[in-house]
Amino acid sequence: MAEAGAGRSGTRQSSPRAVAARLSWQMLQGRSLSDLLDRGLSGMAERDVGLVKELCFGVARWRFRLDEIANRLLSRPLKERDGDVRALILVGLYQLLFTRVASHAALAETVEAVKVLKKPWAAGLVDAVLRRFLREREQLEAAVYEVTAARYAHR
Repeated sequence: MAEAGAGRSGTRQSSPRAVAARLSWQMLQGRSLSDLLDRGLSGMAERDVGLVKELCFGVARWRFRLDEIANRLLSRPLKERDGDVRALILVGLYQLLFTRVASHAALAETVEAVKVLKKPWAAGLVDAVLRRFLREREQLEAAVYEVTAARYAHR
């Protein structure tokens, strides 16, 4: 897929996943996603706009399920100042659960996005969390199904 290979440089300022993580983090703090998208997509390559919107709306739609999975995958909560990294993990989980982006591409591009967020220390964390999700997907989804808020997150 075109979007999967678009970020190989790792230094792009407009990584769709990094933009989606920043916008999603602000949305998770209570800001209007529509307002955020109006400003956050200006100057972005047209080919990336659809992907950013898909990722942001997907995180918003499946927030409770994604949060529950992330909580189970992280050994301890991230610091408040690293909310964008947590949002990036949610973006990665959304891609793996609900999009047609190949798993290897979603994982690699999400890990690359930490460079754009200027948090290179988080590359290993994001990689480990998403790989663990891929290994334990069935068990995690079964466990999350038992949590009412996560089960009915979108219906």
